[in-house]
Amino acid sequence: MKFLFVFLGSGIGGVIRYAISFTFSSTSLKFPWPTFMANLVAAFLVGLFYSIAAQKTWFDKNYLLLLTTGLCGGLSTFSAFSYETLRLWQAQQYGISITYVVLSILSCLLFAFIGSKLA
Repeated sequence: MKFLFVFLGSGIGGVIRYAISFTFSSTSLKFPWPTFMANLVAAFLVGLFYSIAAQKTWFDKNYLLLLTTGLCGGLSTFSAFSYETLRLWQAQQYGISITYVVLSILSCLLFAFIGSKLA
């Protein structure tokens, strides 16, 4: 049963990620905004969901799986982040590549923290 919750959540997260990528798509090697935004949203939500679950005894563990491992896992995308960083580096866009890595890590940590505090 737990696999079903993860499956459903990741499908929803993947569709949201695709919608973000489709809406903000860019074919150039500029800053990869769609992946960056998807990862920020997922980081915020994972902080929010885990904090709510820690505070509320009624929060079902299966719903936590659906929302965190499923939805946030399907929405966030480390593989795209890695590939885009590699593409930027190979195109000798070193400044953008390093900025993307540092900004992604720090921003996602900040958004997860903000999400946890808003719960």
